[in-house]
Amino acid sequence: ASGAILGASATCPETSECLCAWRRPTTTTPAQITFASTRPETPEATVPRSEVSSTRGVPTTSTLTMTTRTTTTATKTTTTTITTTTTEVVLRSLFCENNTGLPQGFPTPCSPREAKAVGAECVLSCPLGTRGSDSIWECSKMDEFTARFTGGRPACAPIPCGKVSTGLGVNTSQCRNLTAFQTCNVMCARGFEAAGEAGVEEVRCDALGMFSQPALRCQPMTCEVRQELSSPMIQHDCQGKVHGRQCSVTCKTGYELQGEPAQLQCDAGRFRPAVAGGARTPSCVPAVCGRNIPRGFGVDATPCIRTTTGNGCDVRCLPGFRPVQGASPSVECLPTGEFTDSSFACAPLRCGDLSEVLTFNISSITHDCL
Repeated sequence: ASGAILGASATCPETSECLCAWRRPTTTTPAQITFASTRPETPEATVPRSEVSSTRGVPTTSTLTMTTRTTTTATKTTTTTITTTTTEVVLRSLFCENNTGLPQGFPTPCSPREAKAVGAECVLSCPLGTRGSDSIWECSKMDEFTARFTGGRPACAPIPCGKVSTGLGVNTSQCRNLTAFQTCNVMCARGFEAAGEAGVEEVRCDALGMFSQPALRCQPMTCEVRQELSSPMIQHDCQGKVHGRQCSVTCKTGYELQGEPAQLQCDAGRFRPAVAGGARTPSCVPAVCGRNIPRGFGVDATPCIRTTTGNGCDVRCLPGFRPVQGASPSVECLPTGEFTDSSFACAPLRCGDLSEVLTFNISSITHDCL
């Protein structure tokens, strides 16, 4: 069948070299050719070879021409007439069209509008927001009539997101372990409050794993001083303390501390003991005044013994004495541990004329007790 023409058909007489059967290709089915060999009685009858030209991707036309040949021998002349048939056959190569077989969702430079011939390759890359290795897909012949791309999917993994860049007191716990294109909410952490109106804001992780910059601004909460810290016996430095700050509470001057000072911590707007089981307020008792005790001739300060801070007492005169007119006997124990100044004074009582005493009103007794 070396002289057969691809895509051609003819009915050859017994003297021909071959029998050819053909089928015109359709738009989807290429030509199929079968050959049947016979032994001709006249070996001199031959069919010239026809050349077929094909351009990749371009329809090709082939023409078959058969002629009449006369053979003369010494004994007889035999004329064989062969019917000449001219047939146009359109040949078409196999192509992968519309990216048939390529998985969706992977970027590729191969356009679905451009058909690829068998053997052509396309590179599939990881989609946006992922990273990994590319894969190569080849346009492969599946059977005599169809072709499609074959290959393995790219090995891609989502890009992990980094940390959210925020200021002090912003809670980003919902933004952990996220990947590209995911979103999460940021909010003020415990003990902080929003500086503006919004207390929650949504942020988005982009294709590169970077979060958008939140506009949320949080500030620490200020703790309000409790009523028990307003006692006149207590002093502290807790005013204006904000979340996370500590302060000390102890006794004022003039009051004695029973135990240890209280250490408090501002926690989400309220003061709590800085250590577990610690006291909220110290135990204070008034101190006894021991300085600037009223003294003087005839002055009796006994009533002021054990007088404590914030309390007062009245001094008096000893027997045989009388208060000096206009002097106040009242004094007060100050936080400094001393009494207030006092001008109280006592004067001795006059006994009068001894001669007026019945026992001594006789002329025989003299005295200087006037």
